[in-house]
Amino acid sequence: MGKLDQIARDDADIPRTLPPPLVGASLPGFVSQRGAPPPVARPLNGVYPIPVAPPRTDRASARLPGPSPMRVSGRIVQSRELARDIIEITIATDEPFHVPPGQYCRFSFNGLPYRQFSPTAALASAREDGYLRLHVKRVRGGRVTPHLGKTIKAGHHVDIAGPYGRPFVAPASPARLVLIGSGTGFAPVWAIAAALLREPPSRPIVIAGAAATLDTFYMAPALELARSHHPNVSIVASVDELTSPWHGFVPGPLTARLPRLSSDDVVYAAGGHALVGAVGKAAAVAGATFHADPLEPAPQANGSWIDNARRWLSVG
Repeated sequence: MGKLDQIARDDADIPRTLPPPLVGASLPGFVSQRGAPPPVARPLNGVYPIPVAPPRTDRASARLPGPSPMRVSGRIVQSRELARDIIEITIATDEPFHVPPGQYCRFSFNGLPYRQFSPTAALASAREDGYLRLHVKRVRGGRVTPHLGKTIKAGHHVDIAGPYGRPFVAPASPARLVLIGSGTGFAPVWAIAAALLREPPSRPIVIAGAAATLDTFYMAPALELARSHHPNVSIVASVDELTSPWHGFVPGPLTARLPRLSSDDVVYAAGGHALVGAVGKAAAVAGATFHADPLEPAPQANGSWIDNARRWLSVG
């Protein structure tokens, strides 16, 4: 019997389109058992990635200049559904191309308009394997994202420009890191977390994922991997629609479920404007160092039809 079948038998009133339960999770503050590292990823659809070694960096600062932007080509080697309206796109580039954690690139799929995404690690493995992975939310009525995984799929060409922004590099101090992602904002969070987990970390790390509904929570494999292999990692899995804890998930809002912040913490948040703003306020009250990657623009007043058209052309 599969996990979803077991869930349906135990909780008949819960929809079947759910993430696997976080069995045994203690939220927050779970101390896990150390385990063996995950296996190296295999080629996808017969396509081997081009290996690339990440550059050495000075770890004295959490924000450093990244590599110079460049343009490369590639192709989609896999697309798969992660949750409702959220897909993972895996890309093999035609030449070595490294994107440090926390940076983003611009992608054009099969000639469609460019869209910005933050590449991330495989959800079930923290190891680097040379592929670029994107977490994409399909925007209804959008010009690009509704086609991904459907008319745009494995084998299609991708133009890539970047990386842009500044990479996140953990400071040399043993400060606790609190990494928070909502929705597809979990992509840069997991990129940062996976890089840290390869060491393995001696510092305490909190990794938090949030979604509005259970059927859009796709972060469970990454959180399970982090907590099962690294004793210094605590996880938080928050779902807004819940009214009580369920199989390791806790009710939102996520900001109410985070451990108390201190002035020694380094906090990184990515996702919706509201969550990033709330985390930023909590970090400011605590005097913690705060880094943000808001993936959604702040709400704006209604403009002219020209303004609305411009916004439509730039999203989805």
